[in-house]
Amino acid sequence: MSELKPWVERILAAQSSEEIFATLDEFRPLLWSDDERASMAKTYNAKVYQIKMNQEINNSKQAEKTSKVKSSSNISKQDAGNQRGESTSSNQELDEDEIGL
Repeated sequence: MSELKPWVERILAAQSSEEIFATLDEFRPLLWSDDERASMAKTYNAKVYQIKMNQEINNSKQAEKTSKVKSSSNISKQDAGNQRGESTSSNQELDEDEIGL
């Protein structure tokens, strides 16, 4: 029977769920006691949950950041012109440089 600690360490060091499941594919066929399998299950479930929560936090931060950028640059050329007292036509084409492309 193999030692469990290196397997647990591999799971804890994993950076993605794909890496966790690749490790589990190697782990499963080996001979383990029920307690060792239960310990590994708790470890990988906790790690998958941690990765999922980190991804959700990062996605939320990115969405918030994107939302702030969009809201600060949402003034159209027509609105900006009107604020300066200029007359702008809605049919006027914008250069790519003017819109930040």
